Amino acid sequence: MSTLSKIFRATLSALNIRKSDRHYRWYYYHHI
Repeated sequence: MSTLSKIFRATLSALNIRKSDRHYRWYYYHHI
């Protein structure tokens, strides 16, 4: 695997984590 694809995959996973975290937070706030 090349370095560029490693960086791309790491960035993509970081964005997915941030997106799911925001979705979880929204769900948590609206279901108290």
